[in-house]
Amino acid sequence: MNRTGGSRAAGFCLFLLFWPVAVVAQEAVPDTADRQDAAGPQSADADSLEFKSGYDDVVVAGGATSVGADLQDDDLDKNPLLGVNVVGRVFDKYYAAKRWLNKKLRLSVGLDYSFLNQWSNFSETDTQAASGVFRIFGTWRVFGSKQKLSGNIVYRFENRHLIGSGITPRDLGFDGGSSLSTATFKEFGWGNTILYWKQTFKNERYGFVFGTMDPGDFSDTYVMLTAYKAFMNDAYFNNPTVALPQQGLGVTGWARFLENWYVSGGLHDANGSPTSWGFDTFFEVGELYTWAEAGWVPGDDALPGEGIHVNVWRQDARA
Repeated sequence: MNRTGGSRAAGFCLFLLFWPVAVVAQEAVPDTADRQDAAGPQSADADSLEFKSGYDDVVVAGGATSVGADLQDDDLDKNPLLGVNVVGRVFDKYYAAKRWLNKKLRLSVGLDYSFLNQWSNFSETDTQAASGVFRIFGTWRVFGSKQKLSGNIVYRFENRHLIGSGITPRDLGFDGGSSLSTATFKEFGWGNTILYWKQTFKNERYGFVFGTMDPGDFSDTYVMLTAYKAFMNDAYFNNPTVALPQQGLGVTGWARFLENWYVSGGLHDANGSPTSWGFDTFFEVGELYTWAEAGWVPGDDALPGEGIHVNVWRQDARA
């Protein structure tokens, strides 16, 4: 529910993960695993979790919205509120195929679809808006292992589309008087939101990535920062005080030291766009977003984004 300037907006979101569960809900699991449904299961005791495609060996470097976190969270074996045996048998074959790809080719694959519908009783255009997001994402470990040296290609391709006529939920909030978007659901057709090389060392304690990335996967992250599983309003999903650019070319690095402390930083194309490769804006225009961060995490089993940090950033003036 959003209330700004006398307007009211309401909506619902359906998030479809490709596993044999009724599409509306999944049963919360106790204690540690319960926390992981919110942000990805990088954290918890790996021996107590079961992964349907064997994605416990996926390298997770980034926050709750990162590809690795999504792969592991989607692959967790969860008890459904409503189970359908026929559907379960079909998806057993799907997960068996994914396990084979992961074992033989070290290729992990995830698919999901989400859609959102919102209504507003005050808008300068439409009072209803709906759009959907279809995503294909995964990692390919080219060499190494998670515990030592590891080289990976990380990818995510998306189709964000309007459902019906009118406007998207991202625009409905603005038309209803909100100063921030009430949802990240928008329209741009097909886009390459992530395609980068990820190099990690010593069980991910050190690493760097370069290529097309979402700066928000690495900078100023927190546990509930995932628009499709937690907060979708920009007031909570993004930090309104940070001029975080869209997905684009960039480079990021991090280092863990003294067990629980880390430093990280990066630079990104301030004019990034998920619908273009961005070589011209990164190398020719050269307007950059840079950031540095230092913080503390509870340990190697911390949830993606869990901890305390201080973050500073700067964005070049844009023409």
